[in-house]
Amino acid sequence: MSAPRNMVLGHGIGAVVGFGVYQLLRVLIPPSMSGSMWLFIAPAISLGVVGMVMIATDVLHPPAGSTTMIAAMGLMPDWYSILVVMGAVALIALQAYLMHTLAGIKYPFWQPAEKDVPMITTLLGDVVFDHQQSGKAEDPFAAVSSQLASRRKVSPKGKNPRS
Repeated sequence: MSAPRNMVLGHGIGAVVGFGVYQLLRVLIPPSMSGSMWLFIAPAISLGVVGMVMIATDVLHPPAGSTTMIAAMGLMPDWYSILVVMGAVALIALQAYLMHTLAGIKYPFWQPAEKDVPMITTLLGDVVFDHQQSGKAEDPFAAVSSQLASRRKVSPKGKNPRS
């Protein structure tokens, strides 16, 4: 969900939908009824629409809901604001790519190559959450974090790291 594709497109969808709902409600709701009504109606409609659009386009990035709410409440008054936010999101995506790369963690430049890639790929190996890995009923997340913390090689799926 945090691949740069989902991040950039998710916030873009959120900003455009929130801005669009805000502009639409400005036309439909008389000025005498505005005020606190915007704080309830616009974000609710925007988040519902954004959820549907993200699912339909397979661009899942839940934090983009905050961008949607900001735009729906009128805090992005014009299209220029959307461009500024999208520039900031692009810089954050670039920073995430650089920081992961410098830390030795493989991170997609745009999107993962496959849907079935391991959760984490590091210089120490692929992190596999295999309950049968050690033969004991231990927490798989604890086992993986212990291996990564001690800088031991992470074993390929199905192989015991201690052998």
